[in-house]
Amino acid sequence: MAVRRSICSVVFLGFLLALSATLAAEEEKEARKAEDKTAERRETQLAKARELYGRGRHEKAGRAFELAAEEGGGDCPECLLGAFRAAAARGRWDEAVVFAGAMLDEAKEDDPVREEVAGVLRKALESTGGGDPDVLWGTFDVLARLGRASEIVRLAHLHLDTPQEKALICAADVRPLLNETASLPVAAEINEQLRGLGWEGPLLVSDQIRRPRLRNKAYPEGAGARMAGVVDRTGFLHEVRLVRPPAARITGDLRDRVRRATFDPATWRGQRVEVCYPFSVKLASAKEAARAERAAAAGSLYEIVRALDGVDAVVEMVEKAGAQVALAQRAAICAAEVDPRELNPRLRQLGWQGPFLDDDEIVDPVPRLTPSAKYTERAREVGVEGKVVLSAVVDENGRVVHLEPVERLAEGLTGMASSAVLGWTYAPATFEGVAIPVCLSVTVEFKLESPTP
Repeated sequence: MAVRRSICSVVFLGFLLALSATLAAEEEKEARKAEDKTAERRETQLAKARELYGRGRHEKAGRAFELAAEEGGGDCPECLLGAFRAAAARGRWDEAVVFAGAMLDEAKEDDPVREEVAGVLRKALESTGGGDPDVLWGTFDVLARLGRASEIVRLAHLHLDTPQEKALICAADVRPLLNETASLPVAAEINEQLRGLGWEGPLLVSDQIRRPRLRNKAYPEGAGARMAGVVDRTGFLHEVRLVRPPAARITGDLRDRVRRATFDPATWRGQRVEVCYPFSVKLASAKEAARAERAAAAGSLYEIVRALDGVDAVVEMVEKAGAQVALAQRAAICAAEVDPRELNPRLRQLGWQGPFLDDDEIVDPVPRLTPSAKYTERAREVGVEGKVVLSAVVDENGRVVHLEPVERLAEGLTGMASSAVLGWTYAPATFEGVAIPVCLSVTVEFKLESPTP
C-alpha cells in the first residue's frame, strides 16, 4: 500500500511538473504573440508617419511618430527623430527640444543627429527671441550633453536676468545627475565662467561643491518623476520643475510636500551657495493619485490660500508656516481674498517680509519699463487672441520676482507673457516712505494686429 502511494505521488508530481512546463510554454508563446502584434502596430504607425511627413502634413506626422514610440515603449530612435523633425517643421520648439533631449540620451558621440539638433536649437532661439522658458530649458539641457559650456554661458548671460529665469540654468546638469553618473565634466567649467561674469544665480553641482542634503524627508524618494529645483542659501527648495516624464501625474499633495522640503545648504569653499538640485519622487498609482487629487482640491499653495475663509485663517496659516519662508511660499499670500487693510497690519506684527496686498496706505508701484510680449509662430498661425492674467510680486527694488498664471492662453502665449513681464521694472511700492514688496495683478493682451501689455 505504501509503495502504491509513493508511485501515485510520483506520478502526480510528474503531472504537475508537466502541466507547469506546458503553462510556461503557453505564456511564453502568448508573450511572443503580444510582442509581434506590438511590433506590427508600431511598423504600421511608422509607415503612416513617414507618408504624412513626406506629404508635408507635419502635425499629423508628429502625432503618428509619437504613437509609434508609445507602441515601442519609448525604445524607437526613428520615432523620436521623426517626432523631433515634425515638431521643428511646424515651429513647435518647446516640443522639439523635449524630443531632442530624449534622442540624445541614446545618441553616440559621432552621431550626425547631434549637429542637426544643435542647428534646430539655434533656429528655435532665433524664432522665440530667447523668451520662451521651455525652449531655454530644453536648450540648456541639450547643450550640456553636447558639452558646449561656452554656448551655455553665453545664452545664460544674454537671456537670464530674474531669479526665476536664472533657475533655467539647472537644465544644464539635471539629466546626468538623475542617471546617477558623475557630475557633468562641463559643470565646473560653466560655474567658473558664470562667476567670471558676476553671475548671482544658482550654480551647477560639481566636484567642487558639497551637495545639499535633504533634512526632513518631506517627499517620497524613488523612481517615478524626475524633478529639479533650486536650493537657496537658507536650505529652501524653490523654482521646482517637472523634468521627466512630461505627463507625469503629480498630485496637489505631492507638490505641496515637495515645497515643504528643507535642506542643509550646499557649500563651496566653506561658503553657502545657491545650487541646482535634481531629484526623483515616487509617484502614486493612478487610483491613489485620483484619490489624493479629490482630497486636496487645492492643487497649489495659491489655491489653498484662495480657499481660506477670512483674515484669521490666513494669519493662522502664516503663523504655522513661519514668516521667514522662501519667496515661492510667501508669494501665495497674493491669492488671499480678504480685506488688505485688515490683513497687512497683522502680517507686519508677525515680522512678515512681504509681499503685501495692495491697500490705501501703500503707494502703488509705477511702471518704468514694460517690454511687449511676443507672439509664438504657432499662436499666430491658428489665430489665438485674448489675455493672460498674472499674479505678480514686485520687490522693494521694483523688479518682478515671482509670477503665477491666473488666466492662461494656449500655444505658448502664457509663457511668452510671463517672460515679458519678468523683464518689467517699476518704481517700487512704498509704505510710510519705505520701499516694500507688493502683490500686483498684471494683464497682458494678445491681438494679432499688435500684441500689447
